[in-house]
Amino acid sequence: MPRGTKFVYPRKLVFVIGEPIPPPEPGPSGRVARNTVREETETLRLTLQTLFDDAMIRAGRPNPPRPLESSSTQ
Repeated sequence: MPRGTKFVYPRKLVFVIGEPIPPPEPGPSGRVARNTVREETETLRLTLQTLFDDAMIRAGRPNPPRPLESSSTQ
């Protein structure tokens, strides 16, 4: 509660649990290639964003749609 607040304002919480995402397999050197790490990181980011958006919709507070990122910023 913020300082000076007299009442608790209940909020609806929603937890959405997705499918497990297995870690990438290490190569012969015992390390994971950087390209694989980048790909897995992007997969993880997209999966988490999808789950977050689903939770917000179920809570009744959907996020406004985001403009698509241009490929020139990557």
